[in-house]
Amino acid sequence: MSTTPEPRNEPSEDEVWADLVSRLKEDSDSTLLGQAETPDGPVGPAAASEPSRPAGAGFSRFDPLNVSKADDSPPPRPVSGAMAGPRDYSPPEDDSDAEFVPAEPASLATVEPAIALGWVGAVGAPIALLLAAMFWRGLPWFAIVGLVLAFIGSAGYLIYRMPGHRDHDDDGAQV
Repeated sequence: MSTTPEPRNEPSEDEVWADLVSRLKEDSDSTLLGQAETPDGPVGPAAASEPSRPAGAGFSRFDPLNVSKADDSPPPRPVSGAMAGPRDYSPPEDDSDAEFVPAEPASLATVEPAIALGWVGAVGAPIALLLAAMFWRGLPWFAIVGLVLAFIGSAGYLIYRMPGHRDHDDDGAQV
């Protein structure tokens, strides 16, 4: 009896690679159909010939890009109820082809007369002063003072009529 262990016969890298390639070639598309290939040819169901491995397992079974198929036909569309992939997405069709039409603004007849007069004075007085400076150089001084006082009074009234409190939770948006 010898006490020295026998050296192992390690396979070379080329032998490991050849074994891997041969195992991948064993799993052909016929395995997916339920038949396993042996050196003698195709025989019976794959489950009967190889009980240790599930039928259809291997490279041919896991082929998400359809690389192993010989034909260049597009993959079948998923049936309704099946899981759809990211390329199966289509945006929902817009039912309303009409353009946006804003709501009719409120009538000026519903505005409080004092507020309407305030806006006329706050906007109209500076415009009148600008036009007078450009086209009517000889405007009397009391007309200029009257327009300035009309502007100050109108702006002051509009500021006075502003709400005194603010709701911090309201962003002002309306639906």
